Amino acid sequence: MKKEKTIRNNRSAGHSFERQIVNELKDLGFSDVVTSRAESRNMDNNGVDIFGKTFKYFIQCKNSKSIVKYYDLIGKFEKLKETVKSLDKPLIIFHRKTYKANTRFVTEGDFVLMRKKDFYNLLKNGKDI
Repeated sequence: MKKEKTIRNNRSAGHSFERQIVNELKDLGFSDVVTSRAESRNMDNNGVDIFGKTFKYFIQCKNSKSIVKYYDLIGKFEKLKETVKSLDKPLIIFHRKTYKANTRFVTEGDFVLMRKKDFYNLLKNGKDI
């Protein structure tokens, strides 16, 4: 029973982090971003947590105490892009790094990971991401 509760709590923390990122992006003016859980099972199944019609990136959120293997996530996503036509945007990973303090998890920091070429495109295009 304890393991089931831990999984449920981890899943809830992950969903909460996704919703927080969506709200922050909307506050920045990206009004059409949504969670894939709410809008598209296909996107969710392909590793996309957040997307929008006019938003030029796909986002995957990770909320964990361990190091995210971002190169595996981006590599898997790029391999999927070869066969799934709807995956036509670069992937950005949002990682909330946590640590356990007694019985609760504390945020150590929030990080964003992406391919360098995508970062350079973002810099060239300014807010028009």
